[in-house]
Amino acid sequence: MTISGRAPPRIALDAARIVAVAVTYVIAAKLGLRLATIGVTVTLVWPASGVAVAALLLLGDRMAIGVALGAFLANVTTPAPLAVAIAAAAGNSLEALAASRLLRRAGDFNPRLQRVRDVFLLTAVGAAIP
Repeated sequence: MTISGRAPPRIALDAARIVAVAVTYVIAAKLGLRLATIGVTVTLVWPASGVAVAALLLLGDRMAIGVALGAFLANVTTPAPLAVAIAAAAGNSLEALAASRLLRRAGDFNPRLQRVRDVFLLTAVGAAIP
């Protein structure tokens, strides 16, 4: 609620969430890039994927914009060419969309992961979508 007693418009809330997702994604990506094994942009550990899937599961598919923005910003600040940053942004957001949609279609998946079934589904989908 705001001081006036009215809730902020949905578009403002979504914009704030998109920015928060992008910032969180960049932080997670930079942490992953610190573990680069080949050059400065190839790593076996990519915590930003977890951020992306969690954001889409918890906040909705429209957060893919934040994932794409975060992925672009994380990659454009590396020595990789601009085309790589654009392709990575598209790929990272599409893989998160695919994972979140598959998990939602799996039935009564609960992102709180309180059941073994939910952990199994998340692990299986995570392994299927690199």
